[in-house]
Amino acid sequence: MMLILKRLLLVWIVWHLGVLSVTHAATDCNAVTEISSAECVSLLELYNSTDGANWKNSLEWNETNTPCSWHGITCENHDVTKINLSDNQLTGTIPNFSALPNLEWLYLSSNQLTGRIPNFSSLSNLQGLHLWNNQLTGTIPNFSALPNLEVLSLSNNQLTGTLPNFSALPNLEMLDLRSNQLTGTLPNFSALPNLEMLALHSNQLTGTLPNFSALSNLETLDLGSNQLMGSIPNFRALPNLLGLELSDNQLTGTIPNFSALPNLVGLALSENQLLGTIPNFSAMPNLEWLYLGSNQLTGIIPVSYNTLINLNYLDIINNPLCKKADYDYSIWPIEQSRLSDETTWQAQLETFPICKTSTNNEETGDEIVTVYNFPLKFIRLKELYQIGEIVEVKIEVHFTAKNPADRVDLWIAVQLPSKEFLYMTPLPSADLFSTTSQFFKSNLGTTADTFAVISNFKVEPGLGGNYTFYAALIETGKNPLNDGMWVMRYIEQASTMLSDR
Repeated sequence: MMLILKRLLLVWIVWHLGVLSVTHAATDCNAVTEISSAECVSLLELYNSTDGANWKNSLEWNETNTPCSWHGITCENHDVTKINLSDNQLTGTIPNFSALPNLEWLYLSSNQLTGRIPNFSSLSNLQGLHLWNNQLTGTIPNFSALPNLEVLSLSNNQLTGTLPNFSALPNLEMLDLRSNQLTGTLPNFSALPNLEMLALHSNQLTGTLPNFSALSNLETLDLGSNQLMGSIPNFRALPNLLGLELSDNQLTGTIPNFSALPNLVGLALSENQLLGTIPNFSAMPNLEWLYLGSNQLTGIIPVSYNTLINLNYLDIINNPLCKKADYDYSIWPIEQSRLSDETTWQAQLETFPICKTSTNNEETGDEIVTVYNFPLKFIRLKELYQIGEIVEVKIEVHFTAKNPADRVDLWIAVQLPSKEFLYMTPLPSADLFSTTSQFFKSNLGTTADTFAVISNFKVEPGLGGNYTFYAALIETGKNPLNDGMWVMRYIEQASTMLSDR
């Protein structure tokens, strides 16, 4: 009986070891018939360089000799044509896939890949390259060996350097490089006539805006949250444009009426330094969202917006605008502003005064709006301060009262990197800044003056970040906090960076 049990145990052990050896046998690329052994080796290089053993899903990888059935692999005519391993916990670096000449689509997004992006010089048939949401560094290759590329998505990485003009990618339709650390000026991308989407949001791009006259197929242009300057082109050469995002830059001048953009659905120009009145945008009947907040726009809020029947989201707050007397703006079908989910159109309207108007213009018969546009200007505020430096705050004010009885208060505040506000206190004062809401100068009439103050912001290690200075002239006796925002009559803004090192 004992002998029988021993034999059965031996049989079970041999069988179990055999099963394990079959289950966990490594792939033998020389035995693979679905694709070439070189392509098989290239896939295993990807597996090994990105810690394949710890992927979220590594079904059959390096276990079978049928790589076309491995998770994320698609083959056609004995070639690997698609790799989709997005959101699969890949770590490490990306190989150059030199043995996959017929690869058309590469999806490696939402992983933890590091290192530089290869130029993929052997992938002449590649149509889509998706590497967004990783931790890739270095500069962007020009991908001159990828003439068939249609989609290039590298957003949410840590890429640096200047933008290539991608002149060797004539078929490119989508270029998404958002949320990186790219610097330099914008190319006009004249070699990309098929481009439909250009997204460069949240980088450090400088210079002026090209008119992109060669991009007649462009539908989405997203250049928000950069450091772009100058005026806004009318983009007359972009008739198919649906979305235009230029907010949070340093753009100046007036707003074009964009009469050549009849298909525009969304327009975002908030947080710039734009002047003048708001166009009526009557040539854009499809407009659904319009963001113009935090500029220096003046005049009457256009009543013609009630004809924009598709307009659902409107943000015009933090501009010295006024409401037309005897007109009910609350009837507009506006859902909310983008400031928060709880900011209603009605709440936004309450921050604007009724326009003060004079008699009709004798020459034109037009009503003259006399809402004041107070010129305020921060002087010599540097872009960057180093450890040990003192930040000097100097502001120039020119206020001409339309009526001798008119009086205003000057408010100056700074928003810290923590988003907390500090208010410059009236002089003389022992404490230059306070967390208590208060004006800096009160009861000003006609004045042309320069107020120079040495702030108590000495750059210390660990206190770096972006500091934004605000200045506003508000009717004397009014407390802007009654409306929940001290910049309800926002006039001027300037930002500076205090370095940690």
